[in-house]
Amino acid sequence: MTEIEKLEEFLATKSKNTATSYRRQYKILSELLDKDVNTTGEKIIIMATKTLDNINSIQAMLNIAIVVKKIYDKPHNLLIEQRDKNKAMVEIKTKVANVELSQKLPSYKTLVEYTNKLYDKNKFTEYVVNYLLINYFVRNQDLLFEIVPRKKDAIDKNMNYMWLPKHGKKVEYIRNNYKTAETYGKKTIIITDPNFILAIKRINACAKYNLDCGTIIPTDSQVGYYVKKMTYEELGESSYFKIAVNHFKDDLQKLKLMSKYRGTDVNTIISKYDIKNQ
Repeated sequence: MTEIEKLEEFLATKSKNTATSYRRQYKILSELLDKDVNTTGEKIIIMATKTLDNINSIQAMLNIAIVVKKIYDKPHNLLIEQRDKNKAMVEIKTKVANVELSQKLPSYKTLVEYTNKLYDKNKFTEYVVNYLLINYFVRNQDLLFEIVPRKKDAIDKNMNYMWLPKHGKKVEYIRNNYKTAETYGKKTIIITDPNFILAIKRINACAKYNLDCGTIIPTDSQVGYYVKKMTYEELGESSYFKIAVNHFKDDLQKLKLMSKYRGTDVNTIISKYDIKNQ
């Protein structure tokens, strides 16, 4: 069995997001090494990763190398040590980036006003995307969902859904496929906002007639691109979340709620996303 086949066997038990991420990382690392990862010495792997400019890319390469070494039950302590050393550099880079962002990002109020204007202009797909970003703090991948009229249709554990009951008094947002699903499991949110419900109804009606207004994300693989295009000044999901964290940073209960919705530890939210955290 080849190395990639062994990796695929391992990935069979992982979520779709995790598997996709690991495949992408493995492809980059194997091309960087030009040989199998499991037969390459730890020091050589570390040296190879240092040729990369981005510290986050370096960490990703070390992570996948550790995964492969574990699959083959090969030594990987040096890789772990290097990854831990790099964490300090990641933290410094994050703080510097956050300081720069704090000087140019708009307020949370601006995002709320922008979202409401989208609704007023009947831009329902853009409204739904922005509404979920500012109220439930989801990631790009979470915005890939199917609208279904019956809850029994929401059975695929690798998909996300918006269940729209016939009575039309709520929408149930069901997330199975998101970044930290392996840690936090299935997440369900009941949304009763009349504007949001109407927007989902309009999008669903468009979808029934195969109209463009019935498609939120045209291409799954480019979800980040489409979400960015729909956000205020094309800021994108990550900046939206940082703005929200900064706005609610003194409200511990709200931060806990954000943690629950997003599937991210509160301490991680404060250390990584607070743009005033210096």
